[in-house]
Amino acid sequence: MSRFRSLTRYRFILALGLTAAAACAALILVCHPGPASGAREPAKAWLFGQAVSAIERHYYDPDRINPRKMLKAALEQIEKSIPEILVTFEDREHIEVTVGLASKRFKTKHLKRLSSLRKVMHKVSAFINEHYKGDTPLEEIEYAATDGMLKALDPHSSFLPPKIYNEFKVGTRGKFGGLGIVISIREGMLTVIAPLEGTPASRAGIRAGDRIIQINEESTINMSLTDAVNRLRGKVGTKVTIVLERTGRPARKITLTRAIINIDSVQHTLIRRGDKRIGYIKIKSFLANTDDDVRTALEEFHQGDAALDGLVLDLRNNPGGLLNIAAEVADHFLNDGVIVSTVGPLNQVFEEAWAEKPNTEPDYPVITIINEGSASASEILAGALQAQDRALVMGRRSFGKGSVQTVFEVGDDAAMKLTIAQYMPAGTETIQLVGVTPDVQIIPVTIDRDDINIKEDTLRREKDLEEHLENEGKDKARAKIQSPFSIQYLKPKEPEDEIRARALREYTEKLRIEDDFTSALAVSLIEKAGRPSRSKMLDHISKPLDQARLVEERKSRVALKRLGIDWSSTPARGVPKLSVGYHMLAGKRRLRSARAGSKIRLELAATNRGSGPYSRLIAVGKSDTSFLSNREFVFGQLGPTLRRKWSVPLEIPEALPTQNLTMEISFEEEYGRDPEPMTIVIPVKGLPHPRFAINYRLTGVTRGQPLPKGSPMGFQVAVANVGKGTSSKETTATISNECGEKLFIEKGRVTLGRVHPGTKRRATFRFHLTGDVEGEDCAIELAVVDIKRNTLLQKKIALVVDEGRLDPPSRKSYQPPKIEFTGLPKSTDKDSVRILGTISDTDIVKDYYVFAGDEKVAYVPNLENTTSVPISVLIPLKPGNNHVLVAGRDVLDLTAREIFVIERIEEAESGEGGGGQSASKPGYLQ
Repeated sequence: MSRFRSLTRYRFILALGLTAAAACAALILVCHPGPASGAREPAKAWLFGQAVSAIERHYYDPDRINPRKMLKAALEQIEKSIPEILVTFEDREHIEVTVGLASKRFKTKHLKRLSSLRKVMHKVSAFINEHYKGDTPLEEIEYAATDGMLKALDPHSSFLPPKIYNEFKVGTRGKFGGLGIVISIREGMLTVIAPLEGTPASRAGIRAGDRIIQINEESTINMSLTDAVNRLRGKVGTKVTIVLERTGRPARKITLTRAIINIDSVQHTLIRRGDKRIGYIKIKSFLANTDDDVRTALEEFHQGDAALDGLVLDLRNNPGGLLNIAAEVADHFLNDGVIVSTVGPLNQVFEEAWAEKPNTEPDYPVITIINEGSASASEILAGALQAQDRALVMGRRSFGKGSVQTVFEVGDDAAMKLTIAQYMPAGTETIQLVGVTPDVQIIPVTIDRDDINIKEDTLRREKDLEEHLENEGKDKARAKIQSPFSIQYLKPKEPEDEIRARALREYTEKLRIEDDFTSALAVSLIEKAGRPSRSKMLDHISKPLDQARLVEERKSRVALKRLGIDWSSTPARGVPKLSVGYHMLAGKRRLRSARAGSKIRLELAATNRGSGPYSRLIAVGKSDTSFLSNREFVFGQLGPTLRRKWSVPLEIPEALPTQNLTMEISFEEEYGRDPEPMTIVIPVKGLPHPRFAINYRLTGVTRGQPLPKGSPMGFQVAVANVGKGTSSKETTATISNECGEKLFIEKGRVTLGRVHPGTKRRATFRFHLTGDVEGEDCAIELAVVDIKRNTLLQKKIALVVDEGRLDPPSRKSYQPPKIEFTGLPKSTDKDSVRILGTISDTDIVKDYYVFAGDEKVAYVPNLENTTSVPISVLIPLKPGNNHVLVAGRDVLDLTAREIFVIERIEEAESGEGGGGQSASKPGYLQ
């Protein structure tokens, strides 16, 4: 199998850490022991110092190390996490840190070295430790600072707190002790997504959709997913008892014995085409057991006397994994040569993985499939097989992550992830920002009146991440982005139930590829043009690709014709000239603005006022607002004097505040006679917000007597809407357990539905005490949530067990502060604006804080202990829309939040659009 050759005095073990995005990183695992338990205080910023030391010794690009920028990022992460903390960067010589009522200036004049960064952070942490009196543990503040500092380097360096690091280790091992179920939270309930075949869960008859309402003696209602996973996993051979609820059947209790659960990263099947036998392997990620699973699949393909005629390796949406495992998989198909090189500072190659002779697989044709979700280790495998002339690559350009990270373990099971190198598939060129370019580009086309997608979407890749590493040879690499072959195919619009069913199949061993165009084309190319090398296949795929392309183009033209669009090609003659108008529609009624929460259509009307026709004319809308981006307006053939309209549906989010949204429209035409781009402005009017007040009490108890153990208690809550806006139908009330096994929640979630201003809805919850809580207080957390309107009321309520009462007391109305503004501007041409208003409450107002975008611009404590506080804050503005958040808290820690948008308008350039476009920017609304 492959081996790594160390080219320097260092020897590294290559591994991969899984992240939430498709930007997973190749990792080197290096462990550093932490100090003995209790040997440090958070004030000493020990973790932060360990991270700084690791950066000094190992960071890939010393030129990116900027202590001032790293300090700023660390402190900004803290102030985002803790309301009472505000950091003001006065100048290059000083910062001011405010913690509650205390403020202190720190010198940063000599902040040019990492040693100075460590010293400044040590002093700041000591100040925070001395004055912070809130509920957030001090170690979590240090976690935030360390994470912020690391992320200032690049998007893949970060801090892994204990819970995340533990899950990371489980993921890379590829197995754990558990039951064999995929779970998620659905409507507050712990729900089975799918049981894995051959596991304790599947043998016990657990099905998708079952709800786990109890684990051992603990209720799962409103339990976090992480806590549920930790309770279900455990040592192999130990038992766990769960209570299952299934629609239409009574709840049942079952006891299961934990077993080794292998994370299924490989699916495979053998495809027969006449006398051809073609293997198909899908690799979802590269875990410790992935190469063994690939080897098992290959052995199954080779059973019997019949030879394998080809293989498809499907790496779509594979975010990466263990780098050495990707090299092992590649070595099955390569005789010799470099699989991957890792390059450190100054382009020094310090590690290479080489293939060893002989390869284990015959020289049959191999096709690798990738897409924009293929990252890191999957890019290594695809890039190496492509560069070594072993495999043809099909699909869409990969994510473009070419950096290597290492994990440094630090005390208390935490870790930090640090970029230490870049890798080069097959030792050729880095793929950073560029990705692997397929030999055959596959572009899906959807043609539906309300969902049309003909042009390739702009998708988020490595180059779009903030602080990404650069690629010094990117200009040269970008010249290779163009695929030698390309084909579009008509992809039917999938109903929601089919999308869910396809997602579930990811967790089964059975691999279904029958309805997948790319898979079918790969198998067809092997069948019709299969050759033992990439270069030979490229010489023989033109004819079958042309045949497939003609079939798909015909399907697309027919589908467009059904929608009234002529997509046939017409000769270029004359000089076309386009005039474009747009408007918004509600039914047939034209709108001057769209209301948040409404469903409208955005219509473009295109008129050709020139002397020649447009051919295959299409407009594509792009926007920083996600629901407006990648919208297409199809006009097709548009002759002189002809006018054609196309509209797209838009669903305006309910929580969107009043603002002007913009969409940049660009045009494409078959012969390159593209009309000038234009800007569409969509005015949105926000809805008035709901504002919740609560009143609660216990039932089933005797006032003044200790709360009963084991007997059900009712917790009745009245939720009133004291705001001006109606809440959405998704409004819910929940209680969560803050007592662990001492409290069992029997009913913890109630759907309230729409709550109109001035009205109330009631919810009754049930729970009982299970453990010995005599002399101890216990707590629940009540939350009223309207996720659609982005409105939340959250309050921790103590159960004073010995006295049989609640704290804060029951039978009283509680509500967050009321925030009102005076003459709030919607737009300005200035670079700052002062906002004025008042925060008032029936209780004492504690403080308020303000964010402008991601920047915290104010923290104001109420020194007078009054029930009303004036707002006066200067807001810095950037060009375009500025989102401002004002949050006010009272002494009971009830928080009100108001979000609004102020647009900073810059003077527009004058002049008419050219190139046959008569509509000038920003177009016109009618």
